[in-house]
Amino acid sequence: MKPDQKKQIAPPFKDLLGGVRCSVRFPEHGFILQLEPTGTPESIARWIQEHEQLIGDATLEYGGILFHGFDLDVASFRRLVGLLSDEIRFDYIGGTGPRERYSDDVYVSTYAPPGVKLAQHHEMAYMPSWPMKVFFYCDLAPRKDGETLVCSSRNFQRSLDPRILERFHDRKVLYTRNYDPPTDLKSAIVSGWQLSFNTSDKGKVSEICRDVGLEAEWRGERLRTRNIAQGAAYHPITGELLLHNQSYLRTMASDVRGAMTPAVRLFEPGLSRGDLSRSLE
Repeated sequence: MKPDQKKQIAPPFKDLLGGVRCSVRFPEHGFILQLEPTGTPESIARWIQEHEQLIGDATLEYGGILFHGFDLDVASFRRLVGLLSDEIRFDYIGGTGPRERYSDDVYVSTYAPPGVKLAQHHEMAYMPSWPMKVFFYCDLAPRKDGETLVCSSRNFQRSLDPRILERFHDRKVLYTRNYDPPTDLKSAIVSGWQLSFNTSDKGKVSEICRDVGLEAEWRGERLRTRNIAQGAAYHPITGELLLHNQSYLRTMASDVRGAMTPAVRLFEPGLSRGDLSRSLE
């Protein structure tokens, strides 16, 4: 299957279905199906079970689903995750973003100092394995800002020269990551190794690294890991070849927190296809 081809999964849905209004949040991009209750649904869990096929197809077609206006708490959110995904629970072990564990499989979103820009990225694409689905839950909406930004990789990669995608797929990406000793969680931009691996035992960290496919090197109290991961990957259901890496995030160290690396600037608006191609060659 060619990179720009995908299995067509276009779920026909009614605007109103079982007390839930369905709409495409960004219709100009065909991105994100939004579900909202028209009243108080008898049971959102039951609704999901009754419309399981719609949920699965819509996730593939629109890239994600926004459940908006439903009465959920953390416990009911975790139950919904169990209904919407049959994946084995995925720990954030080895993750580079500073995150606090809320419960067994729920984490607070990445902490970042004011002014830091978090580039759009593929979750944990720098690891040998990654989650197929990521779930976000908002318990208390901020009065100002605080949005969780999302983008469509499908739409973005249309601006790339197809040769770039093929080159990423053929050559893959070598990641070298440096984990510092313990740091203040809310001021760090990269997580310390104790937080990332959920232990202060160096021997245990080395064992975890071997288990997940990372080469570990200790430099005093600092940890350096290396691994090769995909640059592009075929979607297991649609068959699309999709850009799937984080090579653009930390290609050059910076002492200025929040300063974008040259590669991250590729995602700024106004860049032409030629600019993108020349910068990634």
